[in-house]
Amino acid sequence: MPEIKSGKQAKSWSLRSRMRAWFMATTFGVFLISYLLGIPFMDQAYENVVFATLREEEEEFSILFSASDRSNSAAIQIYEDLAHRHPEIRMAFWVWRQDSEERIAPVGDQDLIQEFPLTPKSESNYQKVNSSVYVRHSVLPNGLAFGMAMDTSTMGGVLERFHRYAALMAIAAVAVGMILGEVFSRMMSHQLTRISVAVREVRSLKEDLHIALADSPVEIRSVVEALSEMLLAIRDENQSSELMIAGLAHELGSPVQNMLGETEVLLMGKPDPDEYHRLIQIYQEELHQLADAVHNLVTLCASRSGKTMVTDVEKFDLAVEAGFRLLREQAAAGKREVLLEVDYHGDVNIQGDKEGILRALRNLVSNAIAWSPAREVVFVHMDGTQEDCICISVDDAGPGVPESERTKIFEMLYRGHGASGKRVGYGLGLALAHQAISRQGGSIEVTDSPLGGARFSIILPRHCPVSDVADGDPLWPSSSA
Repeated sequence: MPEIKSGKQAKSWSLRSRMRAWFMATTFGVFLISYLLGIPFMDQAYENVVFATLREEEEEFSILFSASDRSNSAAIQIYEDLAHRHPEIRMAFWVWRQDSEERIAPVGDQDLIQEFPLTPKSESNYQKVNSSVYVRHSVLPNGLAFGMAMDTSTMGGVLERFHRYAALMAIAAVAVGMILGEVFSRMMSHQLTRISVAVREVRSLKEDLHIALADSPVEIRSVVEALSEMLLAIRDENQSSELMIAGLAHELGSPVQNMLGETEVLLMGKPDPDEYHRLIQIYQEELHQLADAVHNLVTLCASRSGKTMVTDVEKFDLAVEAGFRLLREQAAAGKREVLLEVDYHGDVNIQGDKEGILRALRNLVSNAIAWSPAREVVFVHMDGTQEDCICISVDDAGPGVPESERTKIFEMLYRGHGASGKRVGYGLGLALAHQAISRQGGSIEVTDSPLGGARFSIILPRHCPVSDVADGDPLWPSSSA
């Protein structure tokens, strides 16, 4: 199991349970906010109903009373009729003569009459006395002043029903949120479970990740694509590691086998100082090859780990330095009966990574010598006639490079298809040469040579600070290629 490290101890939790809780909380929260925002509007609507009822009863009483003989008994009769029609409302009425302020009739609910003894007012108005009692004064055109008190506590059933309805809706909202959370969390859990099962079924890096995505959301598709890309990257890395091991065996195996063979042959005969001297020279050459292989592998490991070799940027004469650095290649060419010619034109001074550039040149020259037949020429030309760059070409008379492989040969340990008479393996040298040249901001390509083999052409800027390898550099072969 993978270990997840964090500043705090990681707690196990379920996406499904959190989605259910989130849906429930969200649904209830939306309803609660709506309910709280609706309370002021509900209270205002309730007061509007109360005032409308108050005005309606006051107008009805005043009209009926004005049409009667305006006696106390008439007022009592009118009140009884209104109370019969509205038994849920407690009401009390007062009537005065405006000219004398004589009270004609206080009729209605006696508790209201005792608790709220009204006096005539000179103008009409509404007043809320407490949380349930409302009072209205009005002046009638027939010389009468009118007052009315109404207790609305028995009308609170509307608000109570509203709050009960809100409570039921809250319960329903929680239930709906739970159901929706269960449905969506189950769908999401099913999708993720499919992915985990498919990933666990991949037993080999050669197998692909097979997951049906026809009914999957975009987010799940993105996760599957990321997993597929990761699997492909792991597969590429594994293939690269296998190729590196093969390259290690090839690069180090040949010199060691040569040294062992020469030693066994020498031990089989009589000791001869000249033969010992010759053997030591052979060992020296083989050890140089081993040193080159080790340096290439160190550079390879640095590029695989994403680290760049630390080098100094310096100005140097490319022709002079190449004359010293290619002495071993001159000797190797002589042993193979190959003529190595190096010349230059113009100013070949350059500023950059001297060791990287010269190692790239040596790798290209060594590769040309290795593929050149006996009694042929390897020609190295450096052109410094251009102001901003130096052009280098390395020509050989070997089998050449097929056009279909002229970009792939710069991949680490790339091996061709083995066509008859054509190059097959390219080891590490060309890839590392490409890396070093790219770091200088230059370019390298392979074409046909006038000598009949391959021509490697390099363009290097004269002033180029060392930089990391570009993301697009083909250092390793890709399994998707």
